Amino acid sequence: MIPTEFFTFSVIGTVMVLIVIQLVRLLRTASIQKTLRKAIDRDASVVPALMEGGIEPASAPQRDDRNGMLLIATGLALALFGVIQGDADDIRNLCGAALFPGLTGIAVIVYHRWMRPALAAGRAASASSPRSG
Repeated sequence: MIPTEFFTFSVIGTVMVLIVIQLVRLLRTASIQKTLRKAIDRDASVVPALMEGGIEPASAPQRDDRNGMLLIATGLALALFGVIQGDADDIRNLCGAALFPGLTGIAVIVYHRWMRPALAAGRAASASSPRSG
């Protein structure tokens, strides 16, 4: 069986990482809003250009690949940890737990590599075709 301490620290570590990620997003949003408030106070004519251009930073395409690879690596690490433990219950439990990040990572990479370009091509084709009605 998986030791209770390992499970407890895994859950606590995961929760701490998620809290830090949310705090960083909150700080980034607050910074963007502060910048917009300053721009509105100084010159209201630039606000439409800021809003039209988008105020969120563009996500890097490599980020999806990195996230997918990180999830797959996490899944492999969990599975290998179960194999190192050697107990049949540990192998079964940790390999089962490894399926979630592993398959999620594969889905992220598949979406990024094949589905997103196909969806973008479909939108471009439908935008360029004349509408009948």
